[in-house]
Amino acid sequence: MTEDNVHISPFYAISISYEKAHTEIRGKYTFFSHNIEDFAREIRENNLGFCFIISTCNRTEIYAQTPNLDAIINLFCEYVNGDKDEFMKYIDIYENTSAINHLFRVSAGLESQILGDFEIVGQLKIWFKKFKKHKLTNAYLEKLLNTSLSISKNIKHKTALSNGAASVSYAAVNYILQNIDKSQHYNIVLLGIGKIGQNTCENLVKHTENTNITLINRTPEKAEKLAQKFWVQHKEFSELKTTLAHTDILIVATSSDKPIINAESIDKDKTMIIIDLSVPSNVSPELKNYSNITLLNVDDLSKMIDETLEMRTLEIPKAEAIIDKYTEELSEWEETRKLAPAIVAFKEDLLRLNHHNFNDLRKNNPTLNGKETLLSEKLVQKITNRFADYIISNPDKKAVAIDIMKEIPLALWQAEKVAENLSTLGHQSQIVPIISEGDKNLKVPIYELGITGVFTKDLDIALLNEKIDLAVHSLKDIPTRLPENIFISAVLERDFPEDVLVRNPKAKNKNYNDMHIGTGSLRRQCFWKNAYPNATFGNIRGNVQTRLQKLESENFDGVIFSLAGIKRMEMNIDYEYLSFITPAPAQGVVACCSLQNNKEINSILAQINHSETAQATKVERDFLQTLEGGCSAPI
Repeated sequence: MTEDNVHISPFYAISISYEKAHTEIRGKYTFFSHNIEDFAREIRENNLGFCFIISTCNRTEIYAQTPNLDAIINLFCEYVNGDKDEFMKYIDIYENTSAINHLFRVSAGLESQILGDFEIVGQLKIWFKKFKKHKLTNAYLEKLLNTSLSISKNIKHKTALSNGAASVSYAAVNYILQNIDKSQHYNIVLLGIGKIGQNTCENLVKHTENTNITLINRTPEKAEKLAQKFWVQHKEFSELKTTLAHTDILIVATSSDKPIINAESIDKDKTMIIIDLSVPSNVSPELKNYSNITLLNVDDLSKMIDETLEMRTLEIPKAEAIIDKYTEELSEWEETRKLAPAIVAFKEDLLRLNHHNFNDLRKNNPTLNGKETLLSEKLVQKITNRFADYIISNPDKKAVAIDIMKEIPLALWQAEKVAENLSTLGHQSQIVPIISEGDKNLKVPIYELGITGVFTKDLDIALLNEKIDLAVHSLKDIPTRLPENIFISAVLERDFPEDVLVRNPKAKNKNYNDMHIGTGSLRRQCFWKNAYPNATFGNIRGNVQTRLQKLESENFDGVIFSLAGIKRMEMNIDYEYLSFITPAPAQGVVACCSLQNNKEINSILAQINHSETAQATKVERDFLQTLEGGCSAPI
């Protein structure tokens, strides 16, 4: 099953834990890592999707994105040699949102036997890595895991859910930390290294900086082995009394049926803390009668643990709020994934159109480089990324967005350029495509549309309605008289202001005076007619790619372009400079318009304004306004 197909499969969490199953039952359904390879192979062969399993002493969890949950459960029971009917009695099954919430709660320590115990997080990472090695995870499961790890980290840092001592071994160490001068190095003796003793030793090493730790055990080999693991000292049991003469803190974790530490074992005049972790007590209660000795037992530590758990319980709402926040973000990410096919299809269409146009042109133009395309791959990716950002934010406008993207990639390039300039200064922006009347009506010459600001009016309305903060235009398309409260707040440095001609290969030797030229600009026609009176003209509109297609399909000898458009689209085509055509005022300049009363936006835009270009284009536009020039009366 491919990852794209499996994305539509439900996500499940199957849990067997201490809450329903006692130790013996949990042991029967423990999954061992040596089974992962064969288990993974059968999952793949049977097209059962993706999953990972985690097994600890307190729980076994199966997290699966699968079209067939029953088959996953059957396979699991087969590998643990368990009975499915029995297994079903003890498990909880969660689906989709509930399954995600369960995973997040497990990683947060909210489902741990000891509330707030984050030890499960390390296990999650270890087990996931094992299943990933055998290609049984996918991007979706990895996203869930990484989110759960972020949740765990966030809760640990922003709540007190894991604060305090919640086990007797840690409670003992925590008491020491809170009741001694940390700057002093005390001699600590740990007597007995069973399970509790081992945990206590690990906590001592992990949470204290004390290097004067000595292990003593009736079986010296065990003490020696543990001492080597944690880089601490060890001594023979026969040395206990002489060692205690120099001990400041004694922790007893033995399992004797009667006290082994009494008044005869220690120097009664020495100040000492004694912590008895044994049940029954292995330290004689008579030692409480000595004022220089502080004696704590399991009951004393349990009171501390109860206080900790009570405090942790109060932190649950905070932890759940963090989970809710991440769950909402995950939901947004999932919606984005649903749009992925549309985004990929758009990019493929754009690339296909790009290569198709190029191949059509290349048939009759051998000068074109076969390794180049009309749009660079880099630019296609930029367009696609911006398209994706927009439809993710506005999924209800997806169809309109696609139409816009196909028609005005140059406008998008201009917006991207402004966004890059703002980003360099630390200002983030979102590009909102708005299709103008000039881009909607591609059949009528601009000068016949009968309105001023044909390329800017729709963006002006969006500005005045405060749907956008700034509008990006080619400065030559902006009328010299702007609506009230709208002004040109910044211009980028001018580049490539010239007009150029791209010839039809069939007319490569034709004289300018005999050519049939494609252009929707009355200004360009006037300049050409003045220099070559016998030339004829036909209307041609659309983006650069569309006009190149029409160059041949509508039998033009040549089409006039702005050089800036060709350069900005990174196109590899031959062109000729037209020195007899004076560029339009402000041609080759990208401009930003904003509301005059939006001081915050205007102060930001002032930072990207190119002053030299701004001064020059002001003179050009003032000249144009004085003579009342425009599309229908070109200057």
